[in-house]
Amino acid sequence: MLIDSDDTLEIDNLVAFSHLVSNLQSGNFIFPKIISIGKGRVKYRNNINRPLASLRKNYVGAQSGVVFLKEDYLKLGGQSKKLRSCKDWDFWIKAKKNKYNFSAYDGIIYYSVSEDGISRNLEKVVTGRRQLWDSHPEVFSATFRFYDWYLLLRYLTFNCRPGMYVGCGLFYRCYFPFHYFLYRSYRCVRKF
Repeated sequence: MLIDSDDTLEIDNLVAFSHLVSNLQSGNFIFPKIISIGKGRVKYRNNINRPLASLRKNYVGAQSGVVFLKEDYLKLGGQSKKLRSCKDWDFWIKAKKNKYNFSAYDGIIYYSVSEDGISRNLEKVVTGRRQLWDSHPEVFSATFRFYDWYLLLRYLTFNCRPGMYVGCGLFYRCYFPFHYFLYRSYRCVRKF
C-alpha cells in the first residue's frame, strides 16, 4: 500500500478490507473511494477503471491508500526517479499501458495539504508536468497541448498560490466561462 506520511486512511469495515487485500490478484490496483482534500472539498472515485487516454487529466488523484502487489510495483519499474513531480500520475499511466485494472474500496483518504508540499512548489509542478508530457506522447499528444497547458494553469491557479482560497469566488466566476469553453471543446473532439 502506498500512503503519504502526512495523510490518514479511514476504513469502516476492517474485516472486509482484509479479505479484499488477501484476495488481491496481480494486475489489480484498488483505491479508496473518497479523497477528502480539506475545507469541505471531497473527490469521489466513481468509474475509476477508465481507458488510458482519460489519464490526460489525472482523474485518479492522490496516491495514498492505493493497494497493489509488490510484484506489480516492481514489474512496472516503480515510481520514476527522473520526474520532479507527477510521479504517481506517471505510475498510473504505466499501469494502464500494461492493462492493469483499477477499482475502488470503501475507504476515505484524508489528503494533507501543506504550504511546503510538492504540489505547492511551482517550479517542481511545471517541470514535472512537462517531463510527464514528454514521457507519454500517446496520452499527451501535441494536438491537444493547449488543453494540457490549460489544465496546468487551472491547477496552478487553485493550488500553488498561498492563500488563494481567500476571495477565490470572484476569480473563479471570471475564469469559469474560459474553463467551460476549453473543457467542452476538448471533450467534443477527443477520441478514445
